Amino acid sequence: MIYIVSFGDIERKILSLIASEVATTFNKPTLISRKILKIPQVAYVPERNQYYAEFFLKETLKSFRDKDIEKILAVTDANIFADDLNFVFGIAQLNGRAALISLHMLDPRTYSEPYDEELFFNRIIKEAIHELGHTYGLRHCKNEKCVMSFSNSVSDVDRKTKEFCDVCKSKLFHE
Repeated sequence: MIYIVSFGDIERKILSLIASEVATTFNKPTLISRKILKIPQVAYVPERNQYYAEFFLKETLKSFRDKDIEKILAVTDANIFADDLNFVFGIAQLNGRAALISLHMLDPRTYSEPYDEELFFNRIIKEAIHELGHTYGLRHCKNEKCVMSFSNSVSDVDRKTKEFCDVCKSKLFHE
């Protein structure tokens, strides 16, 4: 089972969309947790006005210890970063249980563009699938269209599809 959990108040419509796409993509029962986690204030770095993403993963794992939960995808709208990167769309434990995506840098309004729900939702789905792919052991892919390709910018997210390439698909589903 895959669990979807929010850090802070995330629109139910977004969580439902993620749950539906994740269930279809990974062919696993996917549920949205009723529990809403608090954004870990210890993660906030004032000089960057951002949150260190690793703290979200730690909090996710601490909050969901149930063995029936195979994977947990946390969703936040906080602006997150990891290690030496200025920002990240998400992070995940390679071959682990937890992944995190942030809606902040996926939202067209962050770039002073008009709100485009379809564009925003497509970006969210791609990143949710991408980060969960890491939890299943997939690394970044060289195929620019593959959902597992690395995204250094939002245009990279827009360029790729929400699908796994044949190579990643065979690794994921051991075909």
